[in-house]
Amino acid sequence: MPILDLDFGSIGKTPPNGYYRLLISNAELRKNKPPKKGQHIGLTATIIDSPAEGFDDWKVFPDPVVALTQNAMWKTQEFLEAVTQSEWKEDQMQLEFECENDCGEDNCPHTKVFPSLAGETVVAQIQQQEYTDPDSGKVSKTARIVTWLPDDGSQKLGSSDEDDFEYDPENSDDPKQLAFGSE
Repeated sequence: MPILDLDFGSIGKTPPNGYYRLLISNAELRKNKPPKKGQHIGLTATIIDSPAEGFDDWKVFPDPVVALTQNAMWKTQEFLEAVTQSEWKEDQMQLEFECENDCGEDNCPHTKVFPSLAGETVVAQIQQQEYTDPDSGKVSKTARIVTWLPDDGSQKLGSSDEDDFEYDPENSDDPKQLAFGSE
């Protein structure tokens, strides 16, 4: 009889505070969930160079990291500059996307992907924090991407568990927008 191996060791684990190299494996245009309006770039990324043992090949799903709303354009700019290592400062700049099915229609119903982002690496500064689910009241630990940096060798990967490394919720977006978990 076939056997299915199950590994529950990663449940509840989150990467420790620090700087991690991520590989973006997928980037697609998504609509925000109601009641929020607008769109975001939904990302799937993998930690490929972890300073902490046990987190290489760890899938991360920012939800959503790159909101395409006016109030979040500063974070979008930070992300795009880190990934592309180019300046994103002008009005009317464009980021090409295409239909994942390559159907050739301009307004097709299929998922839109950003091929220029997939396959790129970036460094992310991650900080652990507690999150309380507003519906259930359950408190869990999440790891939040607080900064996007270019993968140009200028940022040392490793721990940032120093006293001066504090996430300031007064100067950020909704914590659910930038949190991620493991698959």
